[in-house]
Amino acid sequence: MDLDQMLQILASQDGSDLYLATGAPPCAKFQGILKTLSETPLPPGEVARIANSIMDEEQRQTFERELEMNLALSLHKVGRFPGQYLQATQRSLHRRPEHQAGYPALR
Repeated sequence: MDLDQMLQILASQDGSDLYLATGAPPCAKFQGILKTLSETPLPPGEVARIANSIMDEEQRQTFERELEMNLALSLHKVGRFPGQYLQATQRSLHRRPEHQAGYPALR
């Protein structure tokens, strides 16, 4: 199933959001309920391929720098679909002062 097909389903069934993640099947939200659009998980590289297909070169460079991109796609006679592409492999750790009340010192 390609992106245009997923967006057409979203529009024709009054969906509000489309979720694409590597290793998971494409999902969409319909009246507040998340439903899969396919049983087949998206393989590694597919989400990036889809995102790269709708970004121009300047957007790709911004994404490489910032690891996120807000963009929109319009399909003739279907609708306009704003979206956000995020690099989800980043992890973060937050520093906590050792003297913060209620937390023992870490060793």
